[in-house]
Amino acid sequence: MSPGVVGTFEYRVDEKGRVPLPPRWRHEFRGEFYLTVAAEKCVTGYSADEWKRVTADLGSDPIPNETTRRVKRRMLADAYAAELDAQGRVILSPILREHAGIVDSAIVIGQDNYFEVWNPESWRAEHAVSTEQAPENIEKLRAQRRQ
Repeated sequence: MSPGVVGTFEYRVDEKGRVPLPPRWRHEFRGEFYLTVAAEKCVTGYSADEWKRVTADLGSDPIPNETTRRVKRRMLADAYAAELDAQGRVILSPILREHAGIVDSAIVIGQDNYFEVWNPESWRAEHAVSTEQAPENIEKLRAQRRQ
C-alpha cells in the first residue's frame, strides 16, 4: 500500500452502522480489507496486504508468550473482512462500535498504512494528549532509532 492514508475527517454514522471512507482513500481499500479493535478505544482498518503483514508479525513466534496470545485474541477475535459499498461506506459491527463508543458520528483518521475510526469526543481527548506529548515522544523515537 502506498503512503497516502492521511488526514482527519468527521462523518455521520447511519442507523446500520455505516461510515464513509474519504474519497481519496477508497482506491487503497478496494475489495476486501480488515477491521478490528485497537488497543485504544478506536477501530482500525487495514488493507488486505497490510493485514497479512500485521498477522504474520503476530504469528511469527512458534510458541507465543502470554502477551502475544492476549494481543492476538484481542485483535483477531473481533476482526472481520469488510468491503466498501457503492457509496464508499463500510459497516462497523456492533462490537466495534461499542468498543469505540461510536453512535451517530465518527472521526476517521489516516495513519499512513492504515486508518482509525474514533468517537469524536475520544478523538479530541487523544489528539490533545498526543499534541501535548509530541515533543517528548519525538525525542523518544529518535533515541530508539539511534540504538
